[in-house]
Amino acid sequence: MRGPRSLRGRLLVLVLALSGVVLLVSAVATYELTRRSLVDRLDTQLRAISAGASQGGPLALLVANRDEVLRRSRDLPEELQNDLRVGTADGGSIRWVLVGGSGGDDPTPLPTPVRDQLVRSPGEPASFDLDLADGGYRAVAQRTQLGMVLVVAQPLRDVDSTLSRLLFILAGVGGVMVAVAAVGALTLVRFALRPLDRIVVAADAIADGDLSHRVGTAGAPTEVAHVARAFDTMGDRIEAAFAEQRASEERVRRFAADASHELRTPLTSIRGYAELFRRGAAQRPDDLANAMARIEDESTRMSRIVESLLELARLDEPSETDFGPVPLDPLVEQILAGLRAAHPEHAFTSSGDRGLVLHGDHGQIHSALTNLVANAGTHTPAGTTVTVHVARTPTAALIRVSDDGPGLPPGDPSHLFDRFTRGPGPAPRGGAAGGSGLGLAIVDAVARRHGGLVSALPSDRGACFELALPLAGTSDHPPEADLPVAGPREG
Repeated sequence: MRGPRSLRGRLLVLVLALSGVVLLVSAVATYELTRRSLVDRLDTQLRAISAGASQGGPLALLVANRDEVLRRSRDLPEELQNDLRVGTADGGSIRWVLVGGSGGDDPTPLPTPVRDQLVRSPGEPASFDLDLADGGYRAVAQRTQLGMVLVVAQPLRDVDSTLSRLLFILAGVGGVMVAVAAVGALTLVRFALRPLDRIVVAADAIADGDLSHRVGTAGAPTEVAHVARAFDTMGDRIEAAFAEQRASEERVRRFAADASHELRTPLTSIRGYAELFRRGAAQRPDDLANAMARIEDESTRMSRIVESLLELARLDEPSETDFGPVPLDPLVEQILAGLRAAHPEHAFTSSGDRGLVLHGDHGQIHSALTNLVANAGTHTPAGTTVTVHVARTPTAALIRVSDDGPGLPPGDPSHLFDRFTRGPGPAPRGGAAGGSGLGLAIVDAVARRHGGLVSALPSDRGACFELALPLAGTSDHPPEADLPVAGPREG
């Protein structure tokens, strides 16, 4: 027969089994201790009677003449006239000379261990059990001063009766205790395992799509409560993972829609000018030159968008980046030299601390700085001065790019770092980085990859952006801790 399969049933059976064993051991111990106490008390009474005989008391009258003993037994104490048996041991048998109760007076064998004990210790009484015709007796044998072995025995009826009542009481109490233990164990098991039921309900709800369902257990730090809290923690992480997945899928869908929209415009232009060429522009030199120039512009714009998309895709990948020391001064000068050639109508200057070394990827930092500075040159009119100011904090380099142009458009500046968001001003023909709407998004992605941040700062004139990147040897300390400006944007 198979036992209960459920945890609740197995626990209940185990508790009842342990309770039964404890009650059984307690009952056996109680029964044995009570029996021992009653027998010891009986032995004490028998030894007192035997001691009186051995000192020449009334029992010394017990001699071989049984009739004389019976005649004079009326003068004996009351306890000797009832159930008490008195006899003498001659050799290996007990000859009863005073018979109490209804049993016969046939000779009874004296147990060998008692005879041996009387030989070894003649002055000490020996207690033993006797089985006679009318039941069990407790007896004491002792040598008297007359040299004979005197045996005094008393029936165990009262002891057996008391033990029978005790056994009945123990059985009744034990049954009640087992019933109480069963009810208590069932209640405790149900209470203790109640969180498991809630875990099952929560697991079913999560399996059905309700990721916000929780066990919500609080109270004593029991093992089941620990399991419930661990389940809730797992549920929180699963919900966060699914939320992140949904957000990522939404970003991908939005990104794909934006990218398709951005690429559709130059493709449409290229197809239009190709159609113009097919319709006879090749025979008109001016129209042909204009068509080829516009096709080249749109192709360059498409290439710039695709390259920016690929760079953002690489930055979005959670792959390990090979970081190292990146000297900041030559990197800034190289970027400014390239932008002075691309935007001769602007003035590009640098200031601030020198000799700083960043911790990061050289190519990514170069791309971020190029996009940040080129963004100022792209969206400001001719004659604008763009300044790159570098400041050192204990763990980070603060690279502030400011201009004296028209400033940022009204509204929340954090949206400028969203993909395909363009600032005011047209992108110049063949511009290095402007016009795709992805420049500042690349800057933000690089800053996040390096544990830094980029933000738009309030400015009385023009626009001002600040990029924080970790210094070499301080990569374990986030640069945000040393910034006096707002923290990173929510992504």
